[in-house]
Amino acid sequence: MERTCVVVNDHTTKTNSIATLITDIILLLIMLIGLLRLGFHEPGVQGLGHLLWTQVGVSALLASCFVPFR
Repeated sequence: MERTCVVVNDHTTKTNSIATLITDIILLLIMLIGLLRLGFHEPGVQGLGHLLWTQVGVSALLASCFVPFR
């Protein structure tokens, strides 16, 4: 016998999914606009890559190495 997840209130689920999608898109646009504004100090894609590397740093790369994947 299979166990499945049953959605009880379909209208509420659709509304929450749409709101989450819109919020995620707005946050992504805000982040990209902020990165582009800060990245204009150094020209080209390498300048933006350097900015991202200095913002994130080595700590995020090392932290991702210790996350277990199944």
